Amino acid sequence: MRKESKKQEAITSIFQHVYQEGKKPLEFDNNLVKQVTGGKFSNQFEATKFDTSEILPPILKDSDYFVVHLGQGRHRFVRGIGEGYHSFEPIPQANVKPWPYKKSVWNETTTGESAILSLCYNQMIMQDFLYDDIRAHPKIYFARRTKTSFDYFIGDQRIEVKNLQLEIDMTLEKDKVIVFFEAKNGLRSDFAVMQIYGPCRYCRNVAEERKLDVKGIRPIFVIRYVEQSQTRVAFYEYTFDDITRPGSIRFVRNAQYNLTAR
Repeated sequence: MRKESKKQEAITSIFQHVYQEGKKPLEFDNNLVKQVTGGKFSNQFEATKFDTSEILPPILKDSDYFVVHLGQGRHRFVRGIGEGYHSFEPIPQANVKPWPYKKSVWNETTTGESAILSLCYNQMIMQDFLYDDIRAHPKIYFARRTKTSFDYFIGDQRIEVKNLQLEIDMTLEKDKVIVFFEAKNGLRSDFAVMQIYGPCRYCRNVAEERKLDVKGIRPIFVIRYVEQSQTRVAFYEYTFDDITRPGSIRFVRNAQYNLTAR
């Protein structure tokens, strides 16, 4: 059996602790994380973050639980992994595009989220995917952290979040349509839906509270990876059929760009 990581060990211990207490719902906070881990994590939130179901500890997978964040250092174990994670759809060969480009000196010097999105914007990959027009010139808003509050449902479980901190990797605006991005480096089979659901609720909250004339919100997930020494970038667009339910996520379309430096 594969040895659990430090993060998996921590969440396993926390799950066993709150489950044995018998409290419903199964909630915990950063103080318990620090107590259980002995302060091994400088950022307690990092111990509770599982961006893909691939790295959930076995005890959660076997019990069909995953972790959601409630804001203000609070978290909950929620039943229904199938609603908390979404598998990436296969990309049809017809949607795979060769993308020759002239490499600049600063291209791909780092592979973080902002670098991935900067590369895609500078090489007009975003414009091609979003607008079918590499000459499109949307307004751009760089990565930011913010907080928001909202309620949602996983099955029949109502979840209330207060001042939940979010990080939005990049935002574009064109024709009153807001596009926001979640970017990751490296292949994975699925992703935590809250990575795009939370920012989607934030965008709606801002539009409603400030009475902005927003015509649409488009969540985009971007994956960068290297295969056969070639950089490849995959775009996935989603929507939510019921904005109160992350599990209502619906795939819209995808495409892959294979970059070749000239």
